[in-house]
Amino acid sequence: TANCKACVYIPMCDGSSYTYQDTTAQGVSTTVQNASFERDTLIDGVVYQKFNVTGSQGTLYYNCSAGVTNIVTFNVATGGALIPRIDETLLKANSPVGTLWQNALNLGSGVTATYEWSLVEKGVAHTVLGNNYPDVAHVHLSLTTVVPGVGTIPAAEGDYYYGKNVGLIENEMYDLSSGVPGQNLHRVLQTYSIP
Repeated sequence: TANCKACVYIPMCDGSSYTYQDTTAQGVSTTVQNASFERDTLIDGVVYQKFNVTGSQGTLYYNCSAGVTNIVTFNVATGGALIPRIDETLLKANSPVGTLWQNALNLGSGVTATYEWSLVEKGVAHTVLGNNYPDVAHVHLSLTTVVPGVGTIPAAEGDYYYGKNVGLIENEMYDLSSGVPGQNLHRVLQTYSIP
């Protein structure tokens, strides 16, 4: 993992640890994410680093190339279903502000989900829990689902703030599936350690 800090806004290093304060409708809790590198592996002809990340979706595969951070996860259980594979491009750090990109996901039974990402800001200051991060990339997510016979349904909106040489410092998610927008997660970074 010699290049684990090459994607400066989302470094992924063996032994990294992040502690987050999560606020949901159920209250405030703490999530600790510890990353441990397992091995390099080839996915679709591209080298990914396999990591086990406690406090998240478990095993993930990480690739950083030219400022683009890609994550692949396999066999993710969500909403009572098992999704064989999820591909996400979390950030295109070298692209200009305003850049848009998408990831599509087949949920089965003809239902698809589309992650539409946009690079809202970069190189801006952002304060979290009294800590000022001077160089931050801000990404907005719009998640929609397409259901046969129903059409396109807004599912969620989210904002991600990545601190340079740190990683994720804040995340806000809003559930739109009920038709009544409401925040269902506010995650803020408390402490972190990167080897």
